Amino acid sequence: MAVSFDELVKLQGRYFPREVRAVEGAREIIEAHAYTIEGLKASDPALLPDPAAKTVDDPKPGMPVVEGKPVHRVSPYYPPELKAAGIEGEVVLQATVAKDGKVRGVRVVVTPNAALGEAAADGVKHWTYAPSTQDGKPVEVKVLCRVIFSLRP
Repeated sequence: MAVSFDELVKLQGRYFPREVRAVEGAREIIEAHAYTIEGLKASDPALLPDPAAKTVDDPKPGMPVVEGKPVHRVSPYYPPELKAAGIEGEVVLQATVAKDGKVRGVRVVVTPNAALGEAAADGVKHWTYAPSTQDGKPVEVKVLCRVIFSLRP
């Protein structure tokens, strides 16, 4: 299944799609449109973290995680048919980085085109990070990665 997000709107430092489409093979599964996208006030309870929540990313609540930086990036393959069609844009992905700094899982969060999203994910799977640490010990983390496909040099 491929999911594409179109007509991105930047709001409160994040990108939101006005249009979401899921396709499986040649069959469209769902298409959704957002006609109004409004920001929430900082005091909105939806933005406040649940005090009882624990996440895999923070195995020791209260201890800061020092996020490792990429040490090796692989440029994604830019499919020639997309170049020829003039398709470009920014892809945002979420990657799980293991304790050893290797990328173990990649999920497309925002993409202007499903094929660009797949190409970006394939490239990020080969990235390597300096391990993230918490209390001096390596920990698994989730990071956001941005890959830009541009026809301009």
